[in-house]
Amino acid sequence: MAVAQFDESGMLREFQEHHPTRSFSIDSFSHVVGVTPQIAAVIWNRYFCLTNFTCCHFMWTLSFLTVYGMNDIVMAALWGVSVNTYTANVWVIIEHLYNNVSEVCL
Repeated sequence: MAVAQFDESGMLREFQEHHPTRSFSIDSFSHVVGVTPQIAAVIWNRYFCLTNFTCCHFMWTLSFLTVYGMNDIVMAALWGVSVNTYTANVWVIIEHLYNNVSEVCL
């Protein structure tokens, strides 16, 4: 079970490690993932740090939700993984969010 909590810099390090660009830029993170590293860290720490999910798969899911209509092939390529790996992990996390988040933040 994961117990890692992240702050903004920890989220950026995870992005740098897992995204093909290897970027440590807040702008790159925000454009690809769809939220700032600070917001991603808050969501991760609140809903995911005590689960078996990885931060990498969490970032894939946020990016998927940001550009929902985009083709899964394109999204998998954006992260440098196979379509099967990408979609399997994203949909499990979306189901977790659906079952555990009772609020919508605007």
